[in-house]
Amino acid sequence: MQKENRNITLHIRISKHFFDFYQRISSVFDHRSNFLRSATRYVFLLAFPLISLSFYSCLNEEVCEDVATVPVRVGFYEVDTASTTPAKISLDSLTLYGLGKDSIIYNNQLNVSQVEFPLNSIRDSCAFILRMPDVEGLSVYPYDTLWFYYRRIPNLISMDCGFVTFYDLTSVTYTTNHIDSLVIEDSNVSNSIDEHIKIFPAVADTFAL
Repeated sequence: MQKENRNITLHIRISKHFFDFYQRISSVFDHRSNFLRSATRYVFLLAFPLISLSFYSCLNEEVCEDVATVPVRVGFYEVDTASTTPAKISLDSLTLYGLGKDSIIYNNQLNVSQVEFPLNSIRDSCAFILRMPDVEGLSVYPYDTLWFYYRRIPNLISMDCGFVTFYDLTSVTYTTNHIDSLVIEDSNVSNSIDEHIKIFPAVADTFAL
């Protein structure tokens, strides 16, 4: 609904600016012949639909790109047995990439409280490597591997945008070099902004938000 409202607002703005521009041009020809004024009017009336269509096309591509991205959102929290409400924390020097992939999703990122895992839309599982800060007393291997298992759900967004894949998380397994525990809060991975998983790192150099 917000994206549709944004489309309407932008279209209204385009129409207003275009009409203002037309009035300014027309005023230039106020003392010219009727033929010249009529010709100017017809040119603008013919050009307006084409310009509006061009703006709408660019905006529509942006909207389709936004809804096509459906990641798993993972937040980091402090392990606190004395409290029933976990406190969100931020991590420094965090790196994340797909297992067997060359591209890096997060590269030594600072002040990270939430990350997004892009699931594989053509398989029912995928894995990621997560590197958290080195901490004395923990494993000398600062990497943890997370395996996501899920059910893929094709979902029609619109005739223009086509289908996008939603996911139903069935399980997540992980190593415990620097991860203390993990909890799936919401297994339904759609185009909402909800957080799906809480990770509780066994890391000392973190701070509560």
